[in-house]
Amino acid sequence: MPVLPPARRVRLLAWVSALLAVAALAGAAPAQAAADPVAPQIAVRGHVQSIGWQPWRTGNGVVGTTGRALRLEALQLKLTSSTHQGGILAQAHVQNIGWTDYVPDGATIGTTGRGLRVEAVTLGLTGEVARYYDLWYRAHIQNHGWLAWTSNGSPAGSAEESLRIEALEIRLLPKGSAAPAQSGNRESFIYWQNDPGSLILAQAHVQNIGWQDPVRGGTVLGTTGRGLRLEALNLNYLGDGPLTAQAHVQNRGWMAPVSVSHNGGIVGTEGQGLRMEAIRLNLPSSSEYRIYYRTHVQNIGWTGWATNGQSSGSAGFGYRMEAVDVRVVLKGKSAPASNGVPAFFQR
Repeated sequence: MPVLPPARRVRLLAWVSALLAVAALAGAAPAQAAADPVAPQIAVRGHVQSIGWQPWRTGNGVVGTTGRALRLEALQLKLTSSTHQGGILAQAHVQNIGWTDYVPDGATIGTTGRGLRVEAVTLGLTGEVARYYDLWYRAHIQNHGWLAWTSNGSPAGSAEESLRIEALEIRLLPKGSAAPAQSGNRESFIYWQNDPGSLILAQAHVQNIGWQDPVRGGTVLGTTGRGLRLEALNLNYLGDGPLTAQAHVQNRGWMAPVSVSHNGGIVGTEGQGLRMEAIRLNLPSSSEYRIYYRTHVQNIGWTGWATNGQSSGSAGFGYRMEAVDVRVVLKGKSAPASNGVPAFFQR
């Protein structure tokens, strides 16, 4: 997967771990939000070009402006009135900066006094409230208008397109509620076609370490040279998909495939001390991308590249996977360079 120049690289901190944990929580059977005696509400305000800070508004609705070609420069969001512990975790993609660090409930994302546009945001819920509610949002951006709705940590807006967000519409809905009706654009996030690396967000669970910080595609997951087994992967795929992932695990063999989309999917095991030995990753034939991946295996080192459902790693040797490298490439572009090693070893 192409590596961005340093100024373009996504900066991800441990805050993202909390956001991916929210995606895992979303798969659990939700409690009934209707039983909440004090339902949470969103309080939000935006800092807009030529206006400054708008007044705080509470409840579902729109922040920013439409029809005035004014850039949204910063946002503050927080939850109020809830009997459930938790808050909002937010991140912005900002002109000349790229993705900022995640910030907690009530803090500012974006900038003020610098004339820089917000181009995309990710918003997620943390804590107990994430079990009861979904956070839905959509962006109104330059040249496109309202994009599609997305939720719970998926990006909304654009990246590397130099387009300003002008407004955001945000809704906090009880978990299990119908998604807001879509209108107009089919995509919630418009990304730079020359950087498909931004489509993968992944996190590794490693022996003696636990969950590492998430990274974008093109960055190695796991460890090398330390003799530590890779036990699980948490994958998010932001492109047209879904991505299908499958793990070969010690004492289990090939486990059932997992469908991976914006809200993530975990392959492997956690808390059982079992090594991953091989993986398969696959994108549908209709996708405009190909996915390439290689694994770092005990006693072998880096395997060759596998693609679109092929096996990478080993089976029958009892060798641990220690690291994995995943890259997404636009169809028609060159595959990663071969190292002359097979992608998969089987006894």
